[in-house]
Parts: sequence; C-alpha cells; structure tokens
Amino acid sequence: MRLLPDAANEDITDKGRVAYTVENDLYIGSPGESQAIRVTSDGTDGIVNGGSTVHRNEYGIEKGTFWSPSGEKLAFYRMDESMVTPYQLEDINSKPSTFKKIRYPMAGGASHHVRVGIFDMRTRKTLFLNTGEPLDQYLTNIAWGPDEKHLYIVHLDRATTKARLVEYDLTTGNATRTVLEESSEKYVEPLVPMRFLKRDANQFIWTSDRDGWTHLYLYDLRTGLVRQLTTGNWCVKNIVGFDAKESGVIVEGTAVGEGFTGAGGIETQLYRVELNNGRSTMLTKTKGTHHGVLNSAGNSLLDTWSSVEVSGRVEMLDARTGQGLKTMLDSKDPWPAFNMAKWSY
Repeated sequence: MRLLPDAANEDITDKGRVAYTVENDLYIGSPGESQAIRVTSDGTDGIVNGGSTVHRNEYGIEKGTFWSPSGEKLAFYRMDESMVTPYQLEDINSKPSTFKKIRYPMAGGASHHVRVGIFDMRTRKTLFLNTGEPLDQYLTNIAWGPDEKHLYIVHLDRATTKARLVEYDLTTGNATRTVLEESSEKYVEPLVPMRFLKRDANQFIWTSDRDGWTHLYLYDLRTGLVRQLTTGNWCVKNIVGFDAKESGVIVEGTAVGEGFTGAGGIETQLYRVELNNGRSTMLTKTKGTHHGVLNSAGNSLLDTWSSVEVSGRVEMLDARTGQGLKTMLDSKDPWPAFNMAKWSY
C-alpha cells in the first residue's frame, strides 16, 4: 500500500487501513492493495471531505474521519463552505510573499454547512445521514455504536444553549431518537463523545459540566441516567481507560483533598472511579501535573509527571491503589548550579 502524493489527515485502523485526504477529497488505502479507494470526488474550492477543520475545530472536533470498531465502515465530515466569504492571508515565509485564500465566517456572515457520510468498505457505497435543519448547526462528538448499526452525533444549536445526543439508523440514514439533551441559559460545550462499555453494550459514559464542574455520568440507552459517577468541586479532564472487568475507570482531573485546597485547580492528578457506586480514589498525591497510560490488562498505570520542583518523572503504579511499583525514569535537575527562584501558589 502506498499513499497518494500530498496525503494528509491520515487515520489508521488496527487492520492497517488508512483514511486520508488529498486536497479536498477522501481516500482509503488498504494493506496489500496498490490502488486506493476514492471515497469522494466532489472536493473543490469550498467543498471539503474528511478534513479536520469543520466548525473551526471547536466542541471537541480534532479530525474529520471516524472508523467503526471493526474498521469496515468510515464516518466522515463533508463541509460546504462555498457560501462563506473568502479572505486572503499573506505568507511572508516565501520570497516574494504569496497569498493563500481561506474562508472564514465573520460575525453576522454566513457559516458553513456540515453533513456526515458513512462509507461501507464491503459495498463501496456512501450513505449521508439526514441530520436536518438548520443547515449551519454544529454536528460534533461523533461516536459509533458497538453493533455498528447506529451512529451517535451531538447536535448543538448556533446559540450554543442546547445540545442533543441523537442516534442514527445506518440502514436508512434517519434519526431514530434523541438519547439525551442538555441546555443552559449561558452555554453548553460538549467536548467528549459518549464512551460505550464493553461489558454492557447499552451503557456508556457521558461527560458533562451540567452541575458547574466537568464530571462523568453513567447512562443506559434503555433506561437513561443510571448515576452520576464523579462529584465535587473538581473537574475530570480526561478518561485514561478501564480495568479489565470495567469495574473502575481511571481518569485525569484537577486535585481535591488535603494539601490541594485552593491550588488544586492547577494540578492534574490521577483517580480511580468505581462504576457501581462512583467512589473515587486519588491514585497520585504528589503536587504536579500527572498524565496516565493504562496497560492492556488495566492493572498497571504509567504515571508521567512533573512539577515546579521535579523536572520529570515516570513511575509505574498499581492501577487500583496507586501504590508505586517502579520508577522508570527520573530526570535530573537541568539547573543544579543556579540559584533558582522558588515558586509558590
């Protein structure tokens, strides 16, 4: 498999398939196949397929393609910005300087329209979802259902005061129901797609700041909200992963507890949260910024962290208790001969 020249936005599956863009069209390369599959052919100035720039990368959007769990289907954004006013940006790195045209929706101007397509590797056909109006609504937080028969998309209105998590039937492209709704007089900001559990394909983790803090909620597609998993005056920043039985989830969050009062908001610590009751255990207690990587068995945690006093350290922890198992790396102080200022907060 060889990608076409000028390939960008590569998205790779476990099977080695690669979705990528060339100019404004979407292609797929597969191992053992010399010929790439051309998914779209209407890409042009103002029409972008599979790109990562829809909705200006807001509301959690970081890419434009989304492989299904099996890698047999690919969801992708199609953006029509032909109605958006173009602007010329000068590039002073070239000699002489050159200009590049971009389309930017200034306040009061027209905004682009986004659709979501589903490409099936078996049939080599694309189904576009009927996401309805208004055409300039935000479509974000795309998530695949475990059975690959449904796709879930958050619809956010232009005023950003109402969000709806909508389920789509991938045989018809039609919406089947609204799974949940969130609204606020000020704004809602959906940033994280729903995350399904493997132990129960109907249950998923939802991230929301509905109570004023970013927390996790356990939902069931059949019955709705099961319970709020995390609570309190702290924010969940990231889901690291689950243990093997999915009895607990490891997260990164701002610091709470003794020694972190007030300053905890600028710390990042690791926690284990029990799914059956929401009980949280703080796994890291050293002040600093901690980032975790969970092993495949879900029992060991690689904690990479630093602080104003520690230049960098990597430790192996027990993912259930936080007990230190081994120090993998301990960076030396790069300024040992200098009288450095003391930090406090």
